[in-house]
Amino acid sequence: MTTSSGSRSVSIAMCGSGGAGVMTAANMFLDAATAAGFYALFSRSSGPQIRGGEAAALVRLAVEPVSSVDDTFDIMLAIDWQGVQRFAAELPLSASSVIICDPSAGDVPEAFVKSGARIAQLPMKDLAKAIPGGRPNMIALGAVAALIGFPVAQLTEVLGKSLKKKRAAAFEASVAAVKSGAE
Repeated sequence: MTTSSGSRSVSIAMCGSGGAGVMTAANMFLDAATAAGFYALFSRSSGPQIRGGEAAALVRLAVEPVSSVDDTFDIMLAIDWQGVQRFAAELPLSASSVIICDPSAGDVPEAFVKSGARIAQLPMKDLAKAIPGGRPNMIALGAVAALIGFPVAQLTEVLGKSLKKKRAAAFEASVAAVKSGAE
């Protein structure tokens, strides 16, 4: 794994309102990455509300041990923008960063636009609706994996371990959503 800047790590911020599933997606991504032999660092930020308040999962994956988040995030994935601008100081972006967001979530907050990061729109909610039981956070997970070249098979293995115990339908919907997001 090497980023466009030549770094041997990648920093990802997954953002959304509480309950949107960014923490779940980040935890699954971490499980898959560590199973694949990567080192990982994970921290979280959340607003004062549990459900509906803002949430950000801050992830750094590397091929060697890391002890802190990077100076900027390579990827910012926003399932929605509800309150995320409150984290602007914690989510530094640059002109080489990519913001992936759902066009139905509204405009990218000015604090992030000013960074010069490239903006890629991905209709996560619409794609999820097309899959019975699909969820936008799983679409997001697939998109991040595809963007950094992480094997979708590694993610589906983790999904199997964590979701098959609950319900086969949830597992199948999540796998379909991850694959849709990766496409």
